[in-house]
Amino acid sequence: MQKISIGFILFVGLVLGVSTGVKAQTAIINLPNPVPASICNGDSIDFAADDNAGTITSYQWNFNGAAVGPQTLYGQNVTFYSGTIGVFAMQLIVGNGVILDTLNFNLTINSCAAPVISISGTPTTVCAGTQVQFFDATVAGSQPLTGRLWTFPGGTPASSNVANPIITYTTAGTFNVMFQISDVNGTYMDTLAAYIDVVNCPTPVAEFAANNTRICPGDCINFTDQSQNMIVGQSSWAWSFPGSDSTVSVQQNPSNICYQIPGVYTVILTATNSTDTDTEVKVNYIRVDSCLPPVADF
Repeated sequence: MQKISIGFILFVGLVLGVSTGVKAQTAIINLPNPVPASICNGDSIDFAADDNAGTITSYQWNFNGAAVGPQTLYGQNVTFYSGTIGVFAMQLIVGNGVILDTLNFNLTINSCAAPVISISGTPTTVCAGTQVQFFDATVAGSQPLTGRLWTFPGGTPASSNVANPIITYTTAGTFNVMFQISDVNGTYMDTLAAYIDVVNCPTPVAEFAANNTRICPGDCINFTDQSQNMIVGQSSWAWSFPGSDSTVSVQQNPSNICYQIPGVYTVILTATNSTDTDTEVKVNYIRVDSCLPPVADF
């Protein structure tokens, strides 16, 4: 009968972690929990391993080409600095001097160029009650854009996630515009400080003049708007020329308004700004004479 030495039994016990009171070790990452699936190139991660109730005596972190500098670090707590783009298989190996355990995990390192934010609105000085058109011309970075959020203090609606929202401002004041855009790598923000200036605008006063009010058939007239409180980009004009070749116009200063038939004619101008509307009516303002040559007789 073959004898088995006590020393051999002790050796087997040490290897298997039994009979000697030595517990099998488990490699566990406590922080971050969970380990992120991906990060941006240049970012870092502070790793912390579990000590298995104080029984672990060695920690080895293998980053396999992903790190800046050494690819293997030792210690329960280490900081990993990413330096290479790609998908990497990493390891945490722990031991107690007798038994080792390995935890394998993957980390994707992306090229994370940030989006280039480009936003604007027009007009930026408005009357209370006026709308502002905003535009998002942001250019995506290394990843597709996944979401946006506008915030409009003093505006209605107060927020929007569409690219080019139209916002109404009803209260006088100066307001910021906030914007944020997101991709898989994070959220990026920009603020247009004191961007929208809202003022209380007076009501319009419609008025106009013609370069000639007495003409012959076939002659034409130029009209000049003299209305007050008309704000550039926020005003409109509606003209009516009964009896002329061009009976209506929306130009501020319509020209070449021609009359063919003798008579007297009324001209109407309705002036509108963002606050209100006013109408000026000049009855029998234009006189078109027959302008026939005299007939000699005696």
